[in-house]
Amino acid sequence: MQSKDLFRKGEELNHLRNYTEALECYDQIISLEPSNVEAYIQKGKTLFNLEEYEEGLECHEKAISLGPNKATTYNDKGKGLAELGRFDEAMECFDKALSLEPDLADAYIQKGNILFNLKKYKEGLEFYDQALSLGCSDASVYNGKANALVEIGKVDEAIECFDKSISLDPEDINGYIQKGDLLFGLKKYEEGLECYNKAISLGYEEAGCYNNKGNALLELERYNEAIECFDKAISLDPEYVDACYNKGVALRELKKYNEAIEYFNKVLSRKPEDSETHYGKGTALQELKKYEEAIGCFQTACKLNPEDFRCYLCLAEIFESLGGQKDALRSLKRARFALGDCKSSSFELEGYIGNGIIRLEAKEATLMKEYS
Repeated sequence: MQSKDLFRKGEELNHLRNYTEALECYDQIISLEPSNVEAYIQKGKTLFNLEEYEEGLECHEKAISLGPNKATTYNDKGKGLAELGRFDEAMECFDKALSLEPDLADAYIQKGNILFNLKKYKEGLEFYDQALSLGCSDASVYNGKANALVEIGKVDEAIECFDKSISLDPEDINGYIQKGDLLFGLKKYEEGLECYNKAISLGYEEAGCYNNKGNALLELERYNEAIECFDKAISLDPEYVDACYNKGVALRELKKYNEAIEYFNKVLSRKPEDSETHYGKGTALQELKKYEEAIGCFQTACKLNPEDFRCYLCLAEIFESLGGQKDALRSLKRARFALGDCKSSSFELEGYIGNGIIRLEAKEATLMKEYS
């Protein structure tokens, strides 16, 4: 078989992801033509596909030594170095590629990706924009730019980038997932739900996606549908504690308190120091009027997260219902102190706690007068 035919066969096998057989084609070419630069380049790329980066780099270095030097060869070598975390060397390769071909958009994209990994987001954005200015219409550049924008807090612009990515590649599952997560963060739950549904319709079967979809449904108070999603997430990943916790929350909202406690216990068996789960379990026990157990949960949650004012509020409610005015007053004062460190506190909540303290102090004063 001639080299031309072997190249064609190797390309077809790579397309089919049959990388091992593709390597055999390139090895045959090299045995026939030991100075065939393109054979080394294609063998190197195939080795990268197999995640054998060191061997792939050797092939690219051989191709460079044989010459003539091509920008794409340095660019591909840079990608292999980046995969190995050798970012400085990778950047040198991309710079060399651009010196040979200043309009090589992919080299700018790769530099942007490295700067993103180094958490130099603003610098990375400059390279993504450079690639776009060269007319690059690859969905990956918009994905990269969107991720950098998220990191510097420009969420609306990031969503626009994901929209562009999706318009270029309507099957861009990653774009739908990340856009959904951003919309969820903006409390646009219906829109986020649409994104998760689209990813799932494209065949994306990943526990995290179903969990996130369930969370959107949870916020929309569609609890039964949310539980179906959490069940799916758990079936895909039985060790997924977040989905167990979220199912517990949904069951609690449906007033299925005993079932909710079962799921909170599953979480605590794996994450015994998770304050949020102790709080969730405490609220379910409180609804069942199992006050002693609820107190234990809230007190544990307070120890694990002293700034969670909600736990002190629940303790105050329970103590007051049991006639423990002093304990209730002490818990409300702790809630007020914890609330002072909470950025999301409201005047309404502060007023509720303040009024509760005044009311309990008045009760305490009255009781003291009665005993004196």
